[in-house]
Amino acid sequence: MSKAALSELSSLLRETVTRAGGKGSAVTMDKLAAQLSTRVWLLIGATPDLVERGRIVRRRDQQQVNWARDLVGGMLRHPQTADRVARGLVDLLDDEIRTYQEEREAHRR
Repeated sequence: MSKAALSELSSLLRETVTRAGGKGSAVTMDKLAAQLSTRVWLLIGATPDLVERGRIVRRRDQQQVNWARDLVGGMLRHPQTADRVARGLVDLLDDEIRTYQEEREAHRR
């Protein structure tokens, strides 16, 4: 289920980013949180993949990590797992924003 959940989670993130015009604003994050709160199983199902992404040491927007940590903290009991899932979710969201912006730029040329 992990790969299917990750794929569906990526699609949800892509849809949210597209609607927001490629921005990860507070409004975008609130809309995403509302959607994920009704699809908790996506985060639970994608946990192994998100944990792997979250283990990678890299620079992340701390506000987004805190937002994601608050979001997943109520769903996952183990703090270290919740932290890694939060960082993985931020990485996935950043990937979708970057992809959107790159595709948009390519269409302009």
